[in-house]
Amino acid sequence: MRGSRRAVSFSFSVAAAAALSLGACQCDDELEIRPGSVTGRACDEETGQGLPNARVDVDGPTRTQVPTDGDGNFRADLLSVGEYTLVAVTLVDGVEVEHTIVPQEAIVVASDEVTVVENTRCRPLPPPPDSGTIDGQVCNRHTGELINDATVEVIAANDDVVASGPTDAQGNFEVTDVPEGDHVVCIRAPNYSRCFPVTVVKGETVTFDLAEGGCAEPFGNACHFVGSMCDPRGPDGTQLAGAVVRATALGGLAQPDVVDQTDTAGEFYLSPLLPGRYNVTVTHTAAGVNETFADVACVAGEETPLVGPDACADRTPIGRVRGSLCILDPNELRGRFTGTVVLRAGAIEVARTETDADGEFAFNSVPVGTYEIHLGVPALRIISPVRVTAFQTTFTEEVSCPQPADLCEEFPHQPQTSSDGRILFVVDRSGSMGLSVSGGNVTGTTCNASSPAGFCGANGVCDVNQGRCVQNKWSALKGTLSAVTQPLASTIQYGLFAYPDPANDGSGVNCAKGVQRQAMGATASQINTALGLVVPTGGTPTALTMSDVRTTVNALRQDQRPLAVVLATDGAPNCNLSVRDGVSNCRDDNGTQVCNCTCTSNAAGQSDTNCAIFNCLDEQNTTGAIGQIATLGVQTHVIGIQDANIPAGQLAIFNQALNNMAVAGGAPLSGTIRFHQATSLQALQASLEAVTRRILACQITVPRQLAGATTIEVRLGNQPIPRDVSRRNGWDQTGGASIQLFGSACDAATASLETVTVRRCEAP
Repeated sequence: MRGSRRAVSFSFSVAAAAALSLGACQCDDELEIRPGSVTGRACDEETGQGLPNARVDVDGPTRTQVPTDGDGNFRADLLSVGEYTLVAVTLVDGVEVEHTIVPQEAIVVASDEVTVVENTRCRPLPPPPDSGTIDGQVCNRHTGELINDATVEVIAANDDVVASGPTDAQGNFEVTDVPEGDHVVCIRAPNYSRCFPVTVVKGETVTFDLAEGGCAEPFGNACHFVGSMCDPRGPDGTQLAGAVVRATALGGLAQPDVVDQTDTAGEFYLSPLLPGRYNVTVTHTAAGVNETFADVACVAGEETPLVGPDACADRTPIGRVRGSLCILDPNELRGRFTGTVVLRAGAIEVARTETDADGEFAFNSVPVGTYEIHLGVPALRIISPVRVTAFQTTFTEEVSCPQPADLCEEFPHQPQTSSDGRILFVVDRSGSMGLSVSGGNVTGTTCNASSPAGFCGANGVCDVNQGRCVQNKWSALKGTLSAVTQPLASTIQYGLFAYPDPANDGSGVNCAKGVQRQAMGATASQINTALGLVVPTGGTPTALTMSDVRTTVNALRQDQRPLAVVLATDGAPNCNLSVRDGVSNCRDDNGTQVCNCTCTSNAAGQSDTNCAIFNCLDEQNTTGAIGQIATLGVQTHVIGIQDANIPAGQLAIFNQALNNMAVAGGAPLSGTIRFHQATSLQALQASLEAVTRRILACQITVPRQLAGATTIEVRLGNQPIPRDVSRRNGWDQTGGASIQLFGSACDAATASLETVTVRRCEAP
């Protein structure tokens, strides 16, 4: 039960002119970032009681420490915007004990706002023993708008804020647990600021009906009374706060009484009123004031100042100027102005002041008139005209300011002139690479199934379907690599893995993982020479090899120049990791089944559970190993080299395996076939050229570190490319000075003759 209600009803409006229109000097939409605050309560986790005289460590963009009061309450101000963690620290027998305030998540501090931390571990505080409540509704009669999102503060005689709360969307507010006694309640919002004396009685509610249940927009022919009252109890100029000012219409004018209260500046504002004649009374019991402005005219569209007797105090009609302004000068200096502010009337300097740290300034006791505001000496900016009206505050407040322009650099990337590309070739030299490839005529010599071994030469094989000697896949790969890499000798550095390890040839089933034949930095000629020293034979231990390739890639990527892996294989990874080297099928020495794979052979007696090691597809382990390379930010481009006479059933299995490997590598093509398909000698060369072009177009190194940038933009020609941290369709940063294009963005850059441009901006 709230107790009795003692209502104090006032008709109230802001004692302020409309915000100054700045004409052409409007600020941009970019918001100014101001410090924020955080407040809350620290409590013991077990008892729920507040921790008095504890230390709260505030850790985030700003690091600070603040004490708690006797109930465990704390407040930290001047915090940079961002996320924070809060920990309360107490001393127990000389040892620091930490108490988590909000265990669930970080606290977000916003610009120019107070973040209230709700500590669910705290038991509610009992209400102060001698407290009351202040509530009400407030509007701005200048605009007819309810004052929402205002801050209502109750200030004690010692200037401490003893209670506070916001107004809601309808201008309503309620401040509870206000200590008993005489205070000042201040309501502040942009372009609105008034304060009133209030006396709070234990168990009672003081209601300010400052909007009279609503707030009507002033009508076009309205008139207004303004004034400022002085307290006869003090020296000349002492403001009379808390006086009731009432306008009563005369002559039968259909205008209900309008009532206001003088604020702490002694000012009042009666509006809107119908034009006519009025008696305006000012009463204040404690001050012994009971004055009447009798039969005064209220003129349509005008503000009539009311001046009391000379004995009351200084009745000079004066106003105030208050504001916070932006810097907008030809030298592109931007942001909130802080420094000296000068108020001038033509060539005459009327007053000067200094802003506070937030750029706020005020001129008090300014004679009615028109002025200029000069920001800085000499002036960086001049605001004119600034009109000062009697007993009102003129606001020259810009809520947001454009910030200093970022310093930006653009780095064009032209693939045809790139000189920092690196490609690590991983080539399959298994026995199946000795089969034929379409379009590779070696000698044209006729042959058949009875032709002896070596009949077609070292680089050939007898294609019994065509009845002639053709190139095998290994020979085609060597020749095509030479044709593609030689023209790029000055553009790209190369490295080479070949698998299985040739050193293990002749040892039975060769499932030995591949070996690095050339370290990164080799020339095209060195790569081709190394390929010429091996011949196709053995199994296809792709998974084992790619695991070793990942280790090499991890070391190479520290260089941060563009790096890619090109895997050239016939699509049949075998040597399943579950099968020990030297075992011919998926059973161990005791005949126990040790693997269950997709079997690529239709031979009698072979199935997914009883498959020869060369036919036991090791797709899952292979895609896993390739995917681990992709997690390092390095793509694997897959080239599938297929022989001319592969059965349809095997072709479907191999294509699916190659598709999955391409997806795992992070550089799949669009469409049904996701890998680079080399079905003939010509297609193999086209695939290698396409992969090289894709690597050069989509992997970009800039000559500046990207750390510290406020923005990074990437364009293809004039078309922006979106950032995509999932690395599917867009760009993402892959190193300290490198970015990479993915998916459709990479497709577009590869197919286009336009330049890819990286734009890096940072704050000055």
